[in-house]
Amino acid sequence: VSASIFLNVTVPLLLVISFCIFLFPSHIIKMLAPGFDNASQKIAIKILKSLSPIILISFVNEIFSSLLYAHQKFLIPAITKALTPIMVIIFIFMLSNEYGIMSLVYATISGGILHFILLMFTVKKYIRFKYHFSFDYKDSLYQGIISFMGPLIFISLMMKVLPLYDRYT
Repeated sequence: VSASIFLNVTVPLLLVISFCIFLFPSHIIKMLAPGFDNASQKIAIKILKSLSPIILISFVNEIFSSLLYAHQKFLIPAITKALTPIMVIIFIFMLSNEYGIMSLVYATISGGILHFILLMFTVKKYIRFKYHFSFDYKDSLYQGIISFMGPLIFISLMMKVLPLYDRYT
């Protein structure tokens, strides 16, 4: 139940972040890389937009890995962590001539999805994790997660925003 509550709190937040990255990649690139010329900006925008779902995929993969670690299942999470680098190597050799830098993007997304599928089946097999969709705001665990996430998100944002503020002032 606690993993479900944690997912119910964080997945919507990560969906919003991924969606904002997908909708506003040009603003993000202009803020983070103001020195890029137009051609570099276009490539960076395309890459950022394409990689926006990987935030959510990586998060769920880490939750599944954590569940497996908590149940003394270490082999599958360790093996699946190698999938994305392996996919990158394969995609570079097979698709880089045709897709260029985007072959790395496709490899990253493919590796993340494959990682997710393998972990999902492993979690179902060994843990029998049952997801429960619930937004019971009165649940003490739910309130604890929310109260912990607020300051954590604020501090994380400040650590990212302050260097940008220094750059432009």
